[in-house]
Amino acid sequence: MTATATLEQLRAARDHGAAYLSAQQNADGSIGEPAHGMRTLYKPIWAFASTGQTDRAWRLVDWIVANALTDDGDLAGPFQRGRALEAVDVYANAWVAAGAARAGRPDLAIPMVQFMRTLQDEETGGFFARRNRHGRNDRQELLSTAQAGNALLMTGDLDSAMRVGLWLERLAAGQPEPQRALYYASTPSGGVTTEFPTDRAAGYVVRVDQPAQPYFLLGIGPAFLSRLARATGETRWLETARKLLQPALAATDAMYETAQVGKVGWGAALLAGVTGEDRYAALAWRVAEALLRQKMPDGHWDDAGGWRDQATANDVTAEIVVLLDEMWAGLATTGRSSGG
Repeated sequence: MTATATLEQLRAARDHGAAYLSAQQNADGSIGEPAHGMRTLYKPIWAFASTGQTDRAWRLVDWIVANALTDDGDLAGPFQRGRALEAVDVYANAWVAAGAARAGRPDLAIPMVQFMRTLQDEETGGFFARRNRHGRNDRQELLSTAQAGNALLMTGDLDSAMRVGLWLERLAAGQPEPQRALYYASTPSGGVTTEFPTDRAAGYVVRVDQPAQPYFLLGIGPAFLSRLARATGETRWLETARKLLQPALAATDAMYETAQVGKVGWGAALLAGVTGEDRYAALAWRVAEALLRQKMPDGHWDDAGGWRDQATANDVTAEIVVLLDEMWAGLATTGRSSGG
C-alpha cells in the first residue's frame, strides 16, 4: 500500500502518463499502427486535451478527419474496430466525440454525435450495442449508453442526454441484487436482462464479491449522471448515480488490483464533487491510491493481470490520464487535498 494519495500526486501521475502517450504519437498525428486497430486511437484526443496538449489533440483529430471519418459521421478506414469494440459499437465513437469537444474541434465532434443519435433508441433512450441490431429484443448496454451520454452533454445536446439519464434510471430500478451486483444490459421489450447462460455472465452482470469482473461498469454511469445533475440542476440523477455505484462500496479487494477500477474512481469522484458525501470521496481516494500503485516507472499502465502489448498500453494509459484529470478536479471540489 502506498502512502495516502494527494491531489498533487494525481496531477503528477496524470502528466507522466500524458508524456508517455505523447511519445507514441506518429509524425502524421496518428498513434500506433493499423495492425493495432482502433483501440490505440479513440481515447488519446481527450487525454491530450485534458493535459494542455491541444496541439497533439488537434493533430490526431486532423488525422481522423482525413483518414477515418465517414460522410455520415461514423468511424471507418484503415484502423479496424476489432472484436471487443464491435460488441459496444458506439463506445469508441463516443470517446472520440467527447475528446474532440474537449479539444475544441466541433468539425469532428458534431458530425460524430449526429451519427451516434441514429443509434439511440427513441423509446428507451439507451444505445444499441451493435449498429445493425435495432429490434425490440436487441441488446442495449451501460458502457456505450453512458459514454454516449457524456459526448451528448459535452456537445450541448441536453435533450438526448436526459433520455440517457432515463434509461439509467430504469436500469437502476430493475436491479435484483442492488447491494452485490450490477446487471448492466437490457432490451426494449424485456427491460433489465437478469437471465442468461452462466458461461456468459460477464456480458450481463458485475458481481462485486468475485474477482476478474468488468468493474469499470460500476463507475461510468455515475460519472455521466453527476455531469447531468450539474447540467440540469436536478437531484434525481444523483439518486440514480448512488444506486449504480452502491455495489462498489462493498467490492472485493481484487477490484483494486486492476486498472479497470479507474472508472469506479471517476464516478465516485464526480459524485463526491457534486454531493460532498464522504463515502464517495473515500472510495475515489482508495481508487486513486490503487492507480498510483499500478503506474509503471515509464508512466504507462497495463491492463488487468499485467497483460499488455503496445496498443493495450496506449489504450489503458490514455483512459487513466483522462480519469485522473477528472478525479483530481472532482476531489478538489470536496475541499480535501489528500485521502487522509
